[in-house]
Amino acid sequence: MHGTVYPKQIDIAIQEKIIELLKGGMVEIKIASLFGVSKSAVHKIKVNAIKQNADIGLNIGKRMQIEDAIRIRELYASGIKTVDIAKRFGLHRNHVGKIISGQLWKKI
Repeated sequence: MHGTVYPKQIDIAIQEKIIELLKGGMVEIKIASLFGVSKSAVHKIKVNAIKQNADIGLNIGKRMQIEDAIRIRELYASGIKTVDIAKRFGLHRNHVGKIISGQLWKKI
């Protein structure tokens, strides 16, 4: 697909595949490249899915709370891999690594 593509123009079956990939932890830019659409279109599909059904396990840039940072460190200490923690919280694995190492959320 070339030019600007809006979610309404993307087949429902493809939108459902995109949502499944997002749930699986794949980042928006990779999905966009896979389906030949813009990252913005993938993000809009994600936002629409969240608005329609809040229980699908995705978030839209939710701000982290201190409890999240504490839980991330607890999960890592219990042996959970960084990449799995990242998927659970909707974060990039590098961001999780910085929380674990204390580069972020230093005062907890």
